Amino acid sequence: MILVTFDALRADRMGVYGYSKNTTPNLNVFAEEAFVFEDNMSQSGTTISSLPSLFTGKFPDTDGLLQAKRRLGMSADQVTLADRMKASGRQTAAVVAHEYAKKKYGLGQGFEFFDDQYGDIEGIEKTGQRIRRMLDKLKPPFFLWIHFRQPHAPYESTPEDFRNFYKPASSEPTLTNHSHEKLLAKLRKTEPATVYTFGAVLKEMTPTLLKQWQAMYDGNLRQADRAFASLVRDLKSSDLYQDSIIIVAADHAESLGEHGIFDHNNLYWNDLHTPLLVRTPGTIGHRVDQPTMNVDILPTILRLTGEPPASEIRGMNLFAPDREMRPQIAEYPNRRTIKLGQFKLMEKPPGQSSPQLFNVEEDPGETRDLYAEKADIVAELEAILANIDGREPSVEDPLRDRLRALGYLH
Repeated sequence: MILVTFDALRADRMGVYGYSKNTTPNLNVFAEEAFVFEDNMSQSGTTISSLPSLFTGKFPDTDGLLQAKRRLGMSADQVTLADRMKASGRQTAAVVAHEYAKKKYGLGQGFEFFDDQYGDIEGIEKTGQRIRRMLDKLKPPFFLWIHFRQPHAPYESTPEDFRNFYKPASSEPTLTNHSHEKLLAKLRKTEPATVYTFGAVLKEMTPTLLKQWQAMYDGNLRQADRAFASLVRDLKSSDLYQDSIIIVAADHAESLGEHGIFDHNNLYWNDLHTPLLVRTPGTIGHRVDQPTMNVDILPTILRLTGEPPASEIRGMNLFAPDREMRPQIAEYPNRRTIKLGQFKLMEKPPGQSSPQLFNVEEDPGETRDLYAEKADIVAELEAILANIDGREPSVEDPLRDRLRALGYLH
């Protein structure tokens, strides 16, 4: 069982989700033998809360997943996917390449082997080397989690990849050989500049700079796709690929200029619409348009590996025969968003004094607020959120005591 997550991977920048540029040729091929869930949503726009949600099948804030102090890291009283896989007798291993996926933030719980030793920013080649060393340690049955940093910032596209997604005119200066500041100084002579939030800082951006930074993201994504191809080759050379269940997902997505933002850490659809690909041995590609969430990954893995279902979680097995239309939720401690079908309500949009409602099928960039026009839909979504607030777990997860007895929890 192999779970592959990418950091800040936005579904609509992938060919399998309809993107016209060739960012993910290898993932596109993989999707031909996988279930492709088209309407998937992460439970937060930030790694530190989205990964604990994915690994527990619960909502990050409503279900109290995060440590109370500064809310950095998962609280130790949770039963995680790795705990469950370890209790089933599988070896459990992880290779991660992003700061907030490290063991010190609680994500190492349940793993026998956990490799989070790397430099400040690691390239895909070194991540691949660590993955190969980990594979050499493992014997089936095992659960392996791999978390790639790419395409998360910094967008370090190679010049060749960059030119695949942005065609510069002859001698045109680009971000591949100029700093943002130097390129901005050149472009401001002929183009207007607008201030954008770029990570934790404010940067002026011109229309050309906007397109170039988007191309840098796409180039970084192409590197992530090559890393995935390398993983598949390693699995095939070790005779592990054919019989493996492989799930591809992302912790969250990324805004690429929408709402004046180059970053995530928000609850816009651009920050939450993530890929979800599930490959089981013998699968022929299927596309599924039902709404799904990252919390569904845990119960799905339990079903696919023949383990007992988990109780008191928010997720639902992706292949359950009784799946139906249901709300998708994402949250931070002081704000939430809910999506039901095409409509998505944001409780506290950045810089706004009242909630906002959007039709993300017609308006995925969330530019037209329908809050005042569709009071009935707003009322329905607010009622669902109020009911979620009132939900109190009534049944103790029967695995928790067993894990404590085995020494996996304290």
